[in-house]
Amino acid sequence: MKASWLALFKVLVCITYLISLIAIQPSYAQSADENIISEKSAELSNDDLQRISGELKYIDEVLTSSVLSYIFSGDEKWLTRYQENEPKLTSLIEQLLNQKSIEDFTLISSIEKTNQQLVAIETEAIALVQKQQRQSAMALINSDHYHLLKADYMSMLSAFIESISHRSLYKNNISEDETDFVLSLEEANWAANNKIKVGVELSPPILSIENGQLSGLSGELINRIANKAGLELEIVVGTWHEIFSKFKAGEIDVIPNSYMQEYRKEYGQFSKPYFLVRELFFVKDDNRSFHANTDLTNATVAIPEGYTTIDKVNELFPAINVVKTPNLETSIQLVLTGKVDALLDSKVAVNDYIKGNNISGLREIDEDVIYPNSLHILTTNKHPILHSIMVKGLESLKMSDIVPNQRKWITQEAPLKIKQQNDTKNMLWLSLGALTILLIIGSITSSLVLRANDKELANKFSSPLFRRSILGGLLILSNVLILTAFLVTKHAENQTNQSLQYSLNSLLTTTHQRLMQWSRYELNHVHSLSKDKQLVELVEELLLLPNNKQALTSSPIQTQIRQHIRYKEGENQGKGFFIISLDNLSL
Repeated sequence: MKASWLALFKVLVCITYLISLIAIQPSYAQSADENIISEKSAELSNDDLQRISGELKYIDEVLTSSVLSYIFSGDEKWLTRYQENEPKLTSLIEQLLNQKSIEDFTLISSIEKTNQQLVAIETEAIALVQKQQRQSAMALINSDHYHLLKADYMSMLSAFIESISHRSLYKNNISEDETDFVLSLEEANWAANNKIKVGVELSPPILSIENGQLSGLSGELINRIANKAGLELEIVVGTWHEIFSKFKAGEIDVIPNSYMQEYRKEYGQFSKPYFLVRELFFVKDDNRSFHANTDLTNATVAIPEGYTTIDKVNELFPAINVVKTPNLETSIQLVLTGKVDALLDSKVAVNDYIKGNNISGLREIDEDVIYPNSLHILTTNKHPILHSIMVKGLESLKMSDIVPNQRKWITQEAPLKIKQQNDTKNMLWLSLGALTILLIIGSITSSLVLRANDKELANKFSSPLFRRSILGGLLILSNVLILTAFLVTKHAENQTNQSLQYSLNSLLTTTHQRLMQWSRYELNHVHSLSKDKQLVELVEELLLLPNNKQALTSSPIQTQIRQHIRYKEGENQGKGFFIISLDNLSL
């Protein structure tokens, strides 16, 4: 009897071990301990501090893009790139902290602390990827906490650069008033004798109205420019479609918060960008069909009429059904009532509306649908002088004026939970089911054996029916175990394929969006250079020279153009430039 129980126990142990091997996926962790030694450096000049601050910004962008690319693709080259550049950032900050006479020690210390927090999150995300938990890594790197830290880092870095600039102005006996808002006589007369109409689509916290005055990020920006220029404002409220229709008709002079779109240049001129806006899908919290952007490729989505986002979404998801709404409020109601599957709008605007109206039942899909859009001031072509005033006003504002403290505009919300299938939990249930069947069969078999004496047991084992019953039970048990192993393996394979498909789609979409954004940025940049009056005059002088290599290369105008470009663009803004004449000659 003891032998029978021992044999049964061994079978149970072996089967349990087999199921555990199938159910539990191995995890791998990798840790790295890097010791960075920085030497005390000599006192740095303002030029050196400017250079280091520029490198800080550049390396931070490299680190962010590297960790995102590693999470999306899992390619080790991005991890290597991250690990190579992270010590450089730390070393640069240490160089700044080692300056005995630096006035910004407290600010640099805050930058260092924020950087350490960012690195900790990025390191945790990398570790999650290495443990095959890519979804968790993406959630971590897309969290509000990470974005706020990134915003704080850039804000403090901008403040540091601004502080260096002020010291440089002081040392060179240049007053800050000389860099302030200065209008020409014509501009000042126009501002004093004209009232401008400002088109407002209520979209707090970006743009709203409080006590009859413009409010929100864009509203405060327009107020400051108007106060400096002496402009009188008249507010016109409406939906985006209504506002832009009036703008096209010349009934509105300024739209404070417009995305750049080529066809809009027919009616107005854009300022430089001053803020980036993330647009996300929002779905009902109890809708379990939508967990990622790719789940919405054939869905019905509400987007306010006239938004440039509509064209971009149709380009990315051709099968998506867009329902145009008059405003965000209508979009939210359509989702909550189940008339559409999702809405697409600015994250900060949706979260602000949800919070302000105590709405529940919505959750965001925290993946960028398109590359974050930049906000611009759009001024009518009817008054080119107004555009000049707005551009001067925007350029006169400090970074802290343009984007005060992003915590004021971006509310940190508790992360919204997305109901996803738990692979480990599902496999555990399958394992428990198999063990339950095994225990039932074992219990029945053991009870038959325990109740029989030696003679009955001998008779039972000699009986063909009993032997067939035992054999049949073992076959059933084997089939159950094989089926369990098959289902678990199939489930794991499906989850792996879905994860891979999601990652590839995300990588493809993100890469496409960034390339498009980059190309648009470069085209706009070249377009703005072509309007540089001094550069145009220099090029016109080149055109007067003989079209031969010796005359062109020996001309002092070449040096003037290079110095002008270097002054406008900085030393590290590009690898070089060409100026090509209409007859394809490189001037």
